[in-house]
Amino acid sequence: MTNSMIHPFTPADEEEKLAYELWTRIALDAITERSSDIHFEPFRFESHIRYRVDGVLQVISRQTNDSLQALLRVIKKSAGMNPDGSDIPQTGKILFSSDKTGGGEKTWDIRLSTFPTIFGEKLVCRVLDPGSGASVLKGDLSLLGLEGRDLELITGIINKPYGMVAFCGPTGSGKTSTVYAALSLLAKQTENRCHIVTLEEPVEFTIDGVVQSNVDSEGDFNYYRALKALMRQDPDIIFLAGVPDRDTASMALQAALTGHLIMLQLNSSDTAYAIHSMFEMGMEPYLVSMCIEGIISQRLFRKICPDCKQKVSISREVIDRIREDVENPDSVTHVWRGAGCEKCRGTGYRGRMAVYEILPGTVEIREFIAKKPGLAEMREKFKSLGYPTLRKAAIKKALNGETTLEEAIRCACV
Repeated sequence: MTNSMIHPFTPADEEEKLAYELWTRIALDAITERSSDIHFEPFRFESHIRYRVDGVLQVISRQTNDSLQALLRVIKKSAGMNPDGSDIPQTGKILFSSDKTGGGEKTWDIRLSTFPTIFGEKLVCRVLDPGSGASVLKGDLSLLGLEGRDLELITGIINKPYGMVAFCGPTGSGKTSTVYAALSLLAKQTENRCHIVTLEEPVEFTIDGVVQSNVDSEGDFNYYRALKALMRQDPDIIFLAGVPDRDTASMALQAALTGHLIMLQLNSSDTAYAIHSMFEMGMEPYLVSMCIEGIISQRLFRKICPDCKQKVSISREVIDRIREDVENPDSVTHVWRGAGCEKCRGTGYRGRMAVYEILPGTVEIREFIAKKPGLAEMREKFKSLGYPTLRKAAIKKALNGETTLEEAIRCACV
């Protein structure tokens, strides 16, 4: 069994060799624990190594500050970064291969980002799991947990021939996975009859049948210039992973109005705030109303660990708190939680799932958007139309035993 970094690295001495071996053990352990990120953080008296598992950080190890900085030098060196450049932020990439996680040898894309602090340099490693990429690239939206009405709505929205579709949610909410799954589905359905192009920063996974491009929002090839050049390339569908300025927003809107399907990714808290953000970007309400085909907002929730899942009674006080979000609140007698076990590191949770709030661009919604309503007014209107909010969808998952009520309320807070 082997581990390897697909990047030339030769330890200069025994100290570097030991540090490199420690790094490979940390990387393998983080992967085994399903970590999305590894944090190396110096503080006043000691340094911490933390994993982000199922969206929550956990302290795994404590080190002296000197030993951490020596470890970071080796990690940066193995990534081809400047090992002595600790006073400025750097980025890098490592391809880590191992056959110790089961199922043969696999390769993980680990992306590094350093940041100077008053107690030394800190490093965050983003771990991109090839397995998660493989699932979203199958073009099957049901693998994301979409079902019933939600699956029908989102399938209808992304299959529009032109217009604008927004995917929104905070950082780490899984919206990129949803976009990738949607693009994979469209590429398979059209069978190369459609020109699909993405502008990303950076590209996370490659999608068969989709032309993908890396942009640099601070460089010459930024979103605006890339989109302007792309409009001469005869595209049918364009995905913008970011809309950083008004010029880009205006061009995206014009593209949606002139026969292209434009997919946007926005860091908005819910569907109403996504529309509000479009107004703030300078998009005229009447133009937004003409081209909006749908908005998909989402969150990721931790799932209850199946190995320690147990039923618990629910108090009348708690039922009163969720009364507006449940169809028959008086019939609710219990909820579920994880007691904590070895397999979930005592957290009671293992794995995550997505919960969606989907708003289609119906005639009534378009007419309402054209009036430039306020944020609170939009939220009230969309709720009155019967489209489930993130909170309502999350609480439904909790009552079905998929997550805890506490997790549903925490993550669906808007």
